[in-house]
Amino acid sequence: MKGIRVYGYVLDRLPKNNSTFAIFFEPIFPTLKKYHWLYLEQPFSYDEDETGDCGKAIEGIPANDGYIAPNTLLPKFARFVCGNWNNLFGFESMPDAPLIFSRLISCDGVFLEKAIDLCFFNVDAAYWDFYAKDEELLQVVTKHASSLAGVQVEQVEFSDFEF
Repeated sequence: MKGIRVYGYVLDRLPKNNSTFAIFFEPIFPTLKKYHWLYLEQPFSYDEDETGDCGKAIEGIPANDGYIAPNTLLPKFARFVCGNWNNLFGFESMPDAPLIFSRLISCDGVFLEKAIDLCFFNVDAAYWDFYAKDEELLQVVTKHASSLAGVQVEQVEFSDFEF
């Protein structure tokens, strides 16, 4: 699966109530609505959520256990996606969560590359990796992110990612 790595060298001061995730990936938000999501760690940091809407929405999802249903939290609360050691795994249809989680824990990259439709990884607040089977999504994000001041985009391969 092909991917891109997005570095935001000059984004050390983000606008209030925003995140690098929201800034870099905003053009594909309409597409992200349809996806089912799995995550290993809570992907949202809503310290800046002055209205409390994001926190209430997360609390309102009964026992999601690492699952986010389509058109619930993403992309609506994308501005609260944490930009430090974060991951999100997207699926066009309902995933077999126990199987996916077992393969994530064992770092089975070959299986995951086939099973996941798209995914985001943030590594140490230094960059976001975005992988997608739909290469048009990669092109849209590349064009958008490359137009932002201080942002660099490079091509990466999922098979090279180290979990």
